[in-house]
Amino acid sequence: MPDFVHGLNPPGDYIFGKPTHATLRELGAAMADKSQHTPIIKGILIAEAFVGGAFVAFWLWTGKATIPKHGGGLTTLDRVEDPYLYWFLLIAILGVLIAFPLRYLHKGPPKR
Repeated sequence: MPDFVHGLNPPGDYIFGKPTHATLRELGAAMADKSQHTPIIKGILIAEAFVGGAFVAFWLWTGKATIPKHGGGLTTLDRVEDPYLYWFLLIAILGVLIAFPLRYLHKGPPKR
């Protein structure tokens, strides 16, 4: 998608769908490759995956998931009493806290 759609360059700077000058992406590519924040982000994402894995392992071990209740307090989802809600919660936690960070680490930072 051309950069002018996102407001970075006006549409007049494009000829046949290609920019007539260097884009911010080309200018910042070398700097982005040597980012000093990459190890920190990797550490945060790995820690997030471990925390998510610990939650899922604990909930599978006990068969119960304790979650915050709307309006304050906590409620417990039992695997036997609320099976669909329990398994949906487990799948959501697996996706958000484990799969997405691991996918980001595998694919690298998003390309713009």
